[in-house]
Amino acid sequence: MQMPPEIVVKNMETTPQVDKLISRGIARLERVCDYIISTHIALERAQRRHRTGDPYRMRIDIRIPDRSDIVVQRSSKASKETP
Repeated sequence: MQMPPEIVVKNMETTPQVDKLISRGIARLERVCDYIISTHIALERAQRRHRTGDPYRMRIDIRIPDRSDIVVQRSSKASKETP
């Protein structure tokens, strides 16, 4: 990767396990595509809910030369359910 990955965490604290998962995912991306320009990862807790757990959202933006940006968004199962 030409630039170090930018990781933003909102409304939550990271744990060593989460940091390890993110690092492992970045390493896998670099093995698959060694010409990535930059990666931006945003991880946030949506709302605090006692009955459904703490739902989260993650967005990954990947920039590759001569291509449009790749954007991946994922949400936990709890954030998709409506009370």
